[in-house]
Amino acid sequence: MRLHAPAGRALSRMRRRLALCRSDSGVFILSSASTPTGILPARFARRIHRVHVEMKATSASSASSGTANARLTDEPDHRGLFYRIVAAGPDLPVLAIGAPFVRNWFSHVETGDLRALWRRLPTAPRFAMVILHSTLGGCVSIAEALLAAHAVLEPGGIVALAGVNRLRAAMTRNMDTTAPCATPWGFRRAATQAGFEQVDLYVAQPDLDEPAYVISTAPASSRAFFRHEVVARKASGRDRFPVARTVLAELNLAPYLQPFFVMVGKK
Repeated sequence: MRLHAPAGRALSRMRRRLALCRSDSGVFILSSASTPTGILPARFARRIHRVHVEMKATSASSASSGTANARLTDEPDHRGLFYRIVAAGPDLPVLAIGAPFVRNWFSHVETGDLRALWRRLPTAPRFAMVILHSTLGGCVSIAEALLAAHAVLEPGGIVALAGVNRLRAAMTRNMDTTAPCATPWGFRRAATQAGFEQVDLYVAQPDLDEPAYVISTAPASSRAFFRHEVVARKASGRDRFPVARTVLAELNLAPYLQPFFVMVGKK
């Protein structure tokens, strides 16, 4: 994402400030010259560290030995990095639908029709992670897709579903009409009703395929990000509604008005 000055310089300053934040408030901020920037709960700090170690090892050796090959070039492909961070490891069986790029991060990836796999139970394979990236995987609704994902997951498995905020659907007309679309609480409710015990919701900016930011909607994480966003917009001199943005950030309403979400649930 390229920005013209002075907005670009302001957001660059914001990124540097974000890199200084740490986990005292329950926030871990991933930021470097070679990776996207994201704001996640502190519990992912160790996983982020492991991913960095994997990336460094991959860049030092051209051969992959049993683990996923994160291809680092002058223009690295970081699509799917968030899915790797929330996963327990790179060598687990993953069912990925709509996200072929996750093969950069996982070594055992399958694809197919989620609904068909669900119907094949109990003979269908089980997975440690199911990724539904802007798709319902052949299911007719978010509720059915999450029920199917829950059924094909191993105990403790994770589902990650990327979709569109129904409150901002008018802003996402270029998205595939089959992409999951619901309100933030709609995503949460569907996951809970499907049987997922731990459900977290994240904002993806500027889009789902190549997000520069993935922000937890948990208050500590989202307030940290959107407060900095307010500062950056003011510095750029192009903030149309500074008071409104400040209020939305302080009340933790800003994340729920963003166009793209990634819902993560644990079985």
